[in-house]
Amino acid sequence: MLNELGYDEAPDTWDEMLDISHEAIDEGLAEYGFFPGYLAGHEDGMVQFDLMLKLHDGQWMNEDKTEWTFNDEAGVEALTQMKEHLDEGLIPEASLEQSDWDNMHLFLSGETPFEINWNFVHQMAIDPEQSEIIDDFSVGHVPGIEGKERDTYTVLGGGGYAISPTTRSEEWSFKLLDYMHRTDGAVGVMEEQGGAEATMIDTYENPEEYGFSPDEYEMIDVFRQQLEYGGVRPSDYLTWYSEFRDNIFTPAMHRALLGEQEIEEALDQAQEEAQQMLEAEGL
Repeated sequence: MLNELGYDEAPDTWDEMLDISHEAIDEGLAEYGFFPGYLAGHEDGMVQFDLMLKLHDGQWMNEDKTEWTFNDEAGVEALTQMKEHLDEGLIPEASLEQSDWDNMHLFLSGETPFEINWNFVHQMAIDPEQSEIIDDFSVGHVPGIEGKERDTYTVLGGGGYAISPTTRSEEWSFKLLDYMHRTDGAVGVMEEQGGAEATMIDTYENPEEYGFSPDEYEMIDVFRQQLEYGGVRPSDYLTWYSEFRDNIFTPAMHRALLGEQEIEEALDQAQEEAQQMLEAEGL
C-alpha cells in the first residue's frame, strides 16, 4: 500500500505515519490508518496509553515511585492524541471495544497500512490461511514523535511460567515448566514467534548458534533492537495493578476518549484516586 502511495520506506516519525494514513484513506486504499485496541478493564488500553505516554516523554510515576504523574503535561498530550485519532477517523470507534488479540483483521486483509501490535501478528501475516499480505509487509519500530526525546519506544509484555495450584497434572505441569526453562524450550518459543520473544538471553544475542539466521527470521534484529527502547507498565512494580487498571485508570481513559469528561479532569481524577490508594497500600 505504501508503494502505491509512492513511499519506499516506513515512516520515521509519528506525524509521517499519520500523514500516510490520511493519504491512504483519501485515496480509497484504506478504511483506517491502523486499528489499536483500547479495551477498558484489560491490558490493551494500558498498553496503548503507555506507548503514547512514553513517546511524549512521560512516566506513570516519579522516580522514587511516591507519586503518580500520568496526569502531567505528557499524559494530557498522550490522551489528547489518542482522542484525535478517533475524532479524525484514523482509527475505528470499535477500537474502544477491541483487544489487541482481535483487531488485526483489517491489516491482514490489506485494508490498513499500519498495525501496532505484539510480535504474534507477524506469524499470522505470513500464514496463507490468515493473511492476504504475505509478501507485502515488513516489520519495523514504532516511530517517535518529532520534538520529543525518544526516537522510538516499545511496550514490553512480561510474563512468567508457573504451575497453577489447581492443575490436574502436577507431574506434566512440572515437565512443561522444566522444558520451557531449557534451551530446547527457548528455541521452540523463538520458532513459534518467528525469531522474537526468546526466553533465554543468549538465544537472541547469538541467534546463529541456535539455528536462527537473521536473513530467514526477520523478527530477530527488530526484536533485539527493540529491547534497547523497551519499557514497562505499572504491572512491573504495583501489587494492586489490576485494581488500578480495571477500576481507576482505564475507566477514566474511556470517559475521556468518549468525550464524556474533559481529558485533564479525567486524568486528574484517576491520579487522585490512585494517589490515595498508593498512600494507603504502598506499592
